[in-house]
Amino acid sequence: VYVEENFNTTIPATWTITDGGEATGDSWISGNQGFGGNTLDGTNGAIVDSDSNGNGTLLTETLTSPVFDSSTAANLILEFDQFFNTFGASSGIVEVFDGTTWVELLNQTADVGAFAVPDEQSINITAYANANMQVRFIYDDGDAWEWYWMVDNFRVSNVSCPEPVDLNIANVNATSADLTWLAGGTESSWEVVVQDAGTGTPTGAGLSETSPYN
Repeated sequence: VYVEENFNTTIPATWTITDGGEATGDSWISGNQGFGGNTLDGTNGAIVDSDSNGNGTLLTETLTSPVFDSSTAANLILEFDQFFNTFGASSGIVEVFDGTTWVELLNQTADVGAFAVPDEQSINITAYANANMQVRFIYDDGDAWEWYWMVDNFRVSNVSCPEPVDLNIANVNATSADLTWLAGGTESSWEVVVQDAGTGTPTGAGLSETSPYN
């Protein structure tokens, strides 16, 4: 693991907060959202909150990870949980520094995730591995009275057994369904376990399969 942070108590000093826009003191913090103390997992996350800031003050707020050396990584995975909530004017951008320039990984302009049911991102960034790598989150509220962006459970790691991504299910009926997924890294086969709902994480080996799977 190169960098791991849950933002439960603070945004560490090793992270950089760039407080842009038209005012100061309204950028990323470790906290929750709203009077109900909304969170992604029951604890604080990193949040920038246009709704709390009010109308008529532009937010362009950046949260940047520490520098880390990933030059020897073979399967470098960026993971984080998020809830990006928008009225339609704001954007949430994720970028990685490849040693020379910042490369855009995500540019979000529609709702992603929810409180207590976050969007769980797993992005393969092996192609950008270098000795001076960083990841940053850029929030722009479009100079409108917008909602917020919460990020939690951040991790960049060299993963030997990556999680598959973009899992989809279709053609569901009483006895079958069609599953498809994409590789989370360079793997080419997976184990599939079929079990009753609510029975927890499988403890035994599954059937060796490839996508698509019926």
